[in-house]
Amino acid sequence: MAIDWDRIRKNFVAQVPPPPGWPKSVRPISTEGVSLLGIDPATNKLYWDGKEIVFGTPSVSLGLSAFLPSWLPSAPSDTSS
Repeated sequence: MAIDWDRIRKNFVAQVPPPPGWPKSVRPISTEGVSLLGIDPATNKLYWDGKEIVFGTPSVSLGLSAFLPSWLPSAPSDTSS
């Protein structure tokens, strides 16, 4: 029996109310919709309908100088030795 992926994509949300305490826009995934969740066994990365699920936010360390205006003089360097 062939899998009708278009039908699964259209019906991935369960037709039941979410549990109490969930955000208003969040809905449970249907039993068939779970078929759209995948994993790459080599990397253990999760995918939803072929797109990688990324957790968290990448952080970038720019240092204080990235936030100071360019006209602000830099601190004097210690030249006494």
